[in-house]
Amino acid sequence: MTSLVKIVAGVVFDGESDPDPDAAEIALRRAGFTVARPSALDQFRIAQQATVAGDDFIEAYIDVPSDTSIDAVMDKIDKIVNKYGGECWECGVELLDYRPTFDNLFASG
Repeated sequence: MTSLVKIVAGVVFDGESDPDPDAAEIALRRAGFTVARPSALDQFRIAQQATVAGDDFIEAYIDVPSDTSIDAVMDKIDKIVNKYGGECWECGVELLDYRPTFDNLFASG
């Protein structure tokens, strides 16, 4: 019997490319992903550190059989978000009880 794992992906939207993260969120949800967006506080923190006004972020995650390729999930996410000006910049396995946080965006050097 194959166990489940949670694959989590970080998606970035470059403010210079006129992205549509709202549409990307809808498309990801339709494809079976759970999606998290930064809180109002995190959006403020992002704006303070962003190199370009309008940068935005999404975390997309999904529970899949443990033999699922991380690269395949990353490619699927990338195909979805590219249509809306996004790029999947990282993808990996987390514990099944993982809860999204955007604190990694603010880690000091």
